Amino acid sequence: MATYQSYGQGGFNTYGNPSTGFEEPQSTEPRLQPKNSITPVTIKQIHAVSQPLQDAGFFFHNMEIAAVSFIGVVRNAVDVSNAISYTIEDGTGSIEVREWYDEGAGAKEPFPTNIYVHVSGSLKLFNGKKSVQNPRIRKVEDHNEVVYHNLYAIAAYLRSKNPNKQVKMNSNGDLFVSEPASEEGLPKDRIMKYIATMTPSMAEGVPASLIARSLKLNENEVEAHIRDLCDAGKVYSGFDDNGYLAV
Repeated sequence: MATYQSYGQGGFNTYGNPSTGFEEPQSTEPRLQPKNSITPVTIKQIHAVSQPLQDAGFFFHNMEIAAVSFIGVVRNAVDVSNAISYTIEDGTGSIEVREWYDEGAGAKEPFPTNIYVHVSGSLKLFNGKKSVQNPRIRKVEDHNEVVYHNLYAIAAYLRSKNPNKQVKMNSNGDLFVSEPASEEGLPKDRIMKYIATMTPSMAEGVPASLIARSLKLNENEVEAHIRDLCDAGKVYSGFDDNGYLAV
């Protein structure tokens, strides 16, 4: 039961890094992500992204983002004309998220306050205020997901600054950036590289069957290696139990 009364130092502050926005100098060449990709962020980063032109995409570090996901605590929930307006806070900032429902289906029961929720959706700017459009909101059942999301957001942040390098984690849980690995290697290394490469564009998880087909490996062998990677803390199950994400 993931019910917690105080978020404490949420977002990147959990790891002692007070800089959670995008203050570093930007490069001059824009880099595009797949349009269907979801970028894990903190709420402060949502407020910090820029939109150079009206109706254009949102950017951080000159990387365009189409949709975002974040985890925070519900601080307030108000039913307002066919929608529930949530105030969600993650320790780096707060944001209002409106979840619409069909009036004909009856009033929707709001999430209670002081619980963690995972929110994903596309960014929208209206009257100078950023919001998450068509949000998908679900309760966080396992507190470990909060930690995973923060690590995932840090990794995405580092990738945005170093798009040609991979972000990995060593045995002590420390993040570091390295050059992409060779295409050759042991099956487990190839599987790890494939999951890490696909994770930014497949937020629900990379299916074992897809990994097997893409790498021309036996699916049972792939699943065995994935179990080892999970035990080593390098991979974890996505929102889909049959999919996996790199830490």
